[in-house]
Amino acid sequence: MPPSKKLPQSDFKRIKAKVGKRAPKPANVTDTSFQSASVQVRAQTISHEKSKEEQQEEKSLDKHLTSSRGVPLDKLLHMLRHPSPIVRTSGCKGIKDAITLPSAAEAVEVHHKKQVITMHLSVLVPNISKCIVDEDDDVRNACLSSLRTLFTSLGKDKQVLQPFLPLLLAYISSALNSLDQDTKMDGTEAAQLVAGFFDTDMAAFVSDLLP
Repeated sequence: MPPSKKLPQSDFKRIKAKVGKRAPKPANVTDTSFQSASVQVRAQTISHEKSKEEQQEEKSLDKHLTSSRGVPLDKLLHMLRHPSPIVRTSGCKGIKDAITLPSAAEAVEVHHKKQVITMHLSVLVPNISKCIVDEDDDVRNACLSSLRTLFTSLGKDKQVLQPFLPLLLAYISSALNSLDQDTKMDGTEAAQLVAGFFDTDMAAFVSDLLP
């Protein structure tokens, strides 16, 4: 009887699984599992160490402007764009309340309030100035009152307001050249406030106010 021939072993021989068990993985399978590692680095700073008094002072002093009713500045500014003149007037009054210096307060709190007001001049001046040419009389009166309070709060610190002077004069000039007589009168009052704050004669602003 001739010997039986052995078949060559296949490279891709399929391994059959037994009943109830998973088939074992082939020997040439590639293991794609991996492990990730994370490195935690503690936060570092090169700023100077502050004393406990300074840290406590920063925590106690707020860097945001809010009215006495707790309305934040961004909401007050949003009220100035409301179609209702009553809401715009309320927004101007709220801004005046927010930028008023505390009457019975320590010098540190007053100084901090001035710093906070200075930080927000870039949004305060354009929005207050825009109300100078508002079509409603009550809004313009509230605007002038807010402008007067702003000058009072800044005191003698005129340099911080100097960059915003051209914009402020542009709105005053628009009010002075308005066809409405009441708007012209309010523009004149606004010009007097600016001249009084900068301690200069109105003649210095003639070229900027007149067309």
